[in-house]
Amino acid sequence: LLLPATAVSQPVLNFKRVTVNWPTIELYMTVSCDGSPAYNMTKENFRILENGVEVPEFTLWCPDPTAHCPLSVSLVADVSGSMRGAGMAGARLNLRAWVDLIDGQFDETALIEAGKEMRIRQPMTTDKQLLREAIDSLYASGSSSIYDGVMEGLRHLIEKGYNQCRAVIVFTDGWDTTSGTAIAELISLANRYRIRVFTVGVGPVIYPVVLEQIAMLTGGRYYQ
Repeated sequence: LLLPATAVSQPVLNFKRVTVNWPTIELYMTVSCDGSPAYNMTKENFRILENGVEVPEFTLWCPDPTAHCPLSVSLVADVSGSMRGAGMAGARLNLRAWVDLIDGQFDETALIEAGKEMRIRQPMTTDKQLLREAIDSLYASGSSSIYDGVMEGLRHLIEKGYNQCRAVIVFTDGWDTTSGTAIAELISLANRYRIRVFTVGVGPVIYPVVLEQIAMLTGGRYYQ
């Protein structure tokens, strides 16, 4: 990408990822000018070349950081035995914190539990009380199917999530023993529908490598 010579300052482009949803190629980046984030870029600010040949047709979408984008989010909670005690307590604390943040009117959330088996504990709703009750009912035991839980969170979000800004947030220690879902499969589905997956490591012993990979390759972030 080249900036026209008429620009006032030279921008810095920080590319986050490239996603191929053929025939569309998507470039995700942040732009800063003189060290400050720039949100007023237009198509006229860019030229795209492929093998030295200019690409005439492309679209540019730049979010408005001052506007609230209604959310549709699937929360996935690891309820396997390895989460018993401090892990489950930490997951509940973070899940409740999320419910406190949503507006209760337009933001919608679902809760999926991933233990020996996966199930939707609370379907997509804007009702904060229903979500709190579902969170309080979580109980840790048995084996872990966290990848299956993430896949179900994605599918439920695709089918039932009506808002523009969509994500899956996963609370787990990263240990999976029984999932039939491949990591590459859930990453592919998330990217196909432009859903970011955020992973949160909770518990006394955390296995972060796969959690970091899933977050990075879907445009999300990993937190511990």
